[in-house]
Amino acid sequence: QPDLRSKFTGKVSDARDSLMRRIQPRYAPLQPVAVDATAATPDAPVTNLIDGNTLTNWIVPADTPDPAFVVRFDEPFDLSRISLWNGAADGFKDHARAADLHFVFDTGQSFDLNVKDLPDQQEYGIENGAGVREVEVHIVGTYSSLGSDDLGLTEIEFLFKR
Repeated sequence: QPDLRSKFTGKVSDARDSLMRRIQPRYAPLQPVAVDATAATPDAPVTNLIDGNTLTNWIVPADTPDPAFVVRFDEPFDLSRISLWNGAADGFKDHARAADLHFVFDTGQSFDLNVKDLPDQQEYGIENGAGVREVEVHIVGTYSSLGSDDLGLTEIEFLFKR
């Protein structure tokens, strides 16, 4: 009875997949359609932050008050996580790095996040990000560097649950 067997294994497989999605949800990045920033150096624009390339970065001059960037998406989505590559790609300790981020959503909600001082990809849960189309991210705290007071951020991905 191969028909009965394939139906049964199909149903078991579907049930297992459904359970795994709840236990271990999968996240996918959503690419912003636009990004703007309060400031950037000419050779490290804010577009580097969302270009999918971890060899480029956004550098903010040290004298920038309230360094921030705004990303826009073409449709509302539920932001539930971010992936962040902190510091500058070409020299992690050569620039100041983000320590505290303040997210402001176009829904009127906000969220504060403390990030690790690590050079590789880190994932963080985001709260209050349901139904957002625009996300403003303020860097309100930094890890300092002996090399430069300019702030470096390599890459950020905005993730939603699949």
